[in-house]
Amino acid sequence: SVNSWATNGAGHDVSHKYGFGVVDAGAAVTLSETWTTVSDESSATTGTLTCSQCNIQDNNANLVTVNTMVSEPIKAENVDVIVDITHQSRGDLEVILTSPSGTQSVLSEKHNDGGSDYNNWRFSTVHNWDEDSRGDWSLTVEDQGNNDVGSFDEWELIVYGTQINLDSDGDGLSDTNETGVYGTDPNDIDTDDDNINVFNDR
Repeated sequence: SVNSWATNGAGHDVSHKYGFGVVDAGAAVTLSETWTTVSDESSATTGTLTCSQCNIQDNNANLVTVNTMVSEPIKAENVDVIVDITHQSRGDLEVILTSPSGTQSVLSEKHNDGGSDYNNWRFSTVHNWDEDSRGDWSLTVEDQGNNDVGSFDEWELIVYGTQINLDSDGDGLSDTNETGVYGTDPNDIDTDDDNINVFNDR
C-alpha cells in the first residue's frame, strides 16, 4: 500500500510490504558492467542487554521501550535484533526497531500465532540500508491482544555492513591513513603542533 512506503536515513525509498521495490533488470545488468565491490564486511554488536522491570502490560499502549548507543561507524546493510520475551501469546506483540536516522522497521506485528515466548529469537531487517550506524537505537514492544501479559527480558543489536572511512579532524586524510600510514592523531588536525595542517600546506 502507499502508506507502507517511507524514505530511510540514506535517502532510499523502502516499504514494510515491498522492500525496496521491483528491480529494473536492464539497469541492473548495465550497472554490473562497471560494478565496484564493497569493502569487507564489518559488524558491531551491543552484546546481550538485560531489561529490568520491563513488564509488558495487557493490550496497553504503554510501550516497553529500550535504547542502546552504537559508536562504531558502519554503513549498514542489514541489522539483526535477538530478543528474549516471555509472553503467553507472542502473536499479540508488535515489535519495532528505530534507527538513529529515525527509520522504523516493523519486526513483528499482531498476527495469528498462538505460540508463547520469543526465546533467543532473531529478527532481521534491511530497511537501514546505507545508513550510518552511529547513534541511539530503540526497540519498542507493545501488547495488542487481550488476556495475557509478559516481560521483555533481554535483547541484542547487531549491525552488519562496511566500515565508514572517517576523517574525524577534517584534515583531508582518513582516520585509517592517519593511524596506519602517517602515524598521526586522527582527532588532531595538527598532531605535530607546527601550525601547518594538510589544507594549509596545499
